[in-house]
Amino acid sequence: QTYLKVRDRLAAATLALATLRMDDRGAFSIELADGIVVRIGSEDVDGRLDRFFAAAVPALEQDFARIAYIDLRYPKAFAVGWTHEPEALERTEVADNG
Repeated sequence: QTYLKVRDRLAAATLALATLRMDDRGAFSIELADGIVVRIGSEDVDGRLDRFFAAAVPALEQDFARIAYIDLRYPKAFAVGWTHEPEALERTEVADNG
């Protein structure tokens, strides 16, 4: 039942579920078809999934190709693990003419 619920929510966000896992401590994680692992944990699974769809997906969807994991196990936030270092921000040097 959890699998179908998660799969349907992901499909609505145009994401595909590869696997849903529950470890021996009862902590859930999902792996998306593109290899991103979403760490959900064992507490407030529905609330954390709501946060994933409401905050993480919109904020990160353009960077999904560079993400290794998204960790939702924080009370009001999430963490992102990158597959490699995000591209450095370009720096503009300003000449000192004075």
